[in-house]
Amino acid sequence: MPRTRLAIAATLVIATFPIPRMSPAQDTRPDTRPLPATITEAKALLESGDAHGALAAALKQLQRSPSDVEWNVLACAAAFEADDVRVARHHADVLTTVAPTDPRGFEWTGFVLYRMGELEKDGSLAGMMAAASFLDAAAAHAEARRLGGDAYRNACFEAEALRRAKAWDRAKAACEAALAAKPKDGFARTLFGRICAESGSPREALAAFEAVLSDSPGDPAADDAAVGVIRSLLGLGDRPALRKRFDELTLARRGRAAANTCGWADAEVQ
Repeated sequence: MPRTRLAIAATLVIATFPIPRMSPAQDTRPDTRPLPATITEAKALLESGDAHGALAAALKQLQRSPSDVEWNVLACAAAFEADDVRVARHHADVLTTVAPTDPRGFEWTGFVLYRMGELEKDGSLAGMMAAASFLDAAAAHAEARRLGGDAYRNACFEAEALRRAKAWDRAKAACEAALAAKPKDGFARTLFGRICAESGSPREALAAFEAVLSDSPGDPAADDAAVGVIRSLLGLGDRPALRKRFDELTLARRGRAAANTCGWADAEVQ
């Protein structure tokens, strides 16, 4: 699933960050190295962690061929990694225009719109704008799925975007689509449980979380599912069951997240 916690870069990094003056004793090789000339070299640069360099390479190539699909895909990925949402959105729009049947353009549109929703400020109007961005992100992932993009990945991102928009029924349906593509997947089940919990259905949430723990105890999502179990039982007000599961999860040492949750839940079950 996709990351959070980032801010928009105001302009193209490579256009606005001048190369600083250096003394003759300084090593200027990182600033004077030639940009990659092939897509393979540019992808390797991105994979090595140099998003700005990969973006610079892509933009240089796109000056010559602005409609090139592969370079636009790379520009989306590099700009997104460099936290430049504006540039990523531009190249995602180019992709959906020049290659309307390629699911990658819509998938990147979904990623960018989700990030834009996260970046909205607090407040009623901003909250409405964020919800609209999340809904648009979900629609983009649904279209990517329709065009043959990765069904599981896009359904999960669609469900998460709909969760953020509080479109509960649609979010559940997207989770079910993810589970149809990857049955009994721990992440999709945990996401379904979280949607149920946030929409006021703690009993349905509890069933989803418990299913992860019983069917996929070694799944990376099991820690989050254990946290969900405790929270769901708190929501149901079932003190005997909460005390029992609290002891079982603590004994099983079900991950640091569960231990932390059990810590604050301990006061509830005394």
